[in-house]
Amino acid sequence: MNGRKALEVQNALGCTVAFEVSEHARVLAQMAMSQPENNPQACPLARDLAVRVEALLPKTR
Repeated sequence: MNGRKALEVQNALGCTVAFEVSEHARVLAQMAMSQPENNPQACPLARDLAVRVEALLPKTR
């Protein structure tokens, strides 16, 4: 994600996108869907949130 190490994990409850801010700092963007039939929307929503948060962080070197 914009040069940062990132990981996306989907599970029965939703989706998590994690990415590195610095050596000892991470961001987790999580989406939990209240209705299981909406679970396919969880990862796109989590990715969108992660992209918006990443834009607010200091640039990577």
